[in-house]
Amino acid sequence: MVLPVIFLSMAVLLTVFFVCLSAISENSKIPTQAKLHILNGMAYEIYFDSSNKIRNLFKLGYYQKIIDYLEQAEFYGSRDFIAAKLSSVSDRPIYIPGQNEAMEFVIQTHSEDMDRCVDNITYHGKSVFYDEEGVEKPKTMDFPKKTTSYRLMQEIAGKVAAPIDRIKLQYDTELGADASVIIPQYGFEIKF
Repeated sequence: MVLPVIFLSMAVLLTVFFVCLSAISENSKIPTQAKLHILNGMAYEIYFDSSNKIRNLFKLGYYQKIIDYLEQAEFYGSRDFIAAKLSSVSDRPIYIPGQNEAMEFVIQTHSEDMDRCVDNITYHGKSVFYDEEGVEKPKTMDFPKKTTSYRLMQEIAGKVAAPIDRIKLQYDTELGADASVIIPQYGFEIKF
């Protein structure tokens, strides 16, 4: 009985989401100021919970479309609103919609057989690589998981709520996008 209720509420939420997106589209007859408020709420929901605290896991299901709207000149007011809210977050790097430069992460690795094992990830010279609980540096080789360089970039992008084209990974050795890298099996956090 619980599952149908969950699926129904998810369906309702998705319907509301798409109604809101259509409300802010160019063809909508809703006044611009109302569109800004709708977009403010949708952007805020990505990053913050109902207690106005930054989410541990961002709501990323449809965030790319919202980011696209935030980066349109018509919605700079909403972009400035969410940028002001996000600029107060100091415990982790977060992509702020509209920032011009890519977020560059430096990946430090060591060789493990034919793969590269991630030892550390830094951002602006600060280590941001923590275990899945965000407590200590992960011990990658205790519970290894093989992935690709590209999938690692996707995972980092999700943790900082950035479009994939706004993330740049710089490895301490040359790796292709399909190169195998080893990360902690149970995940990791990106934080200061």
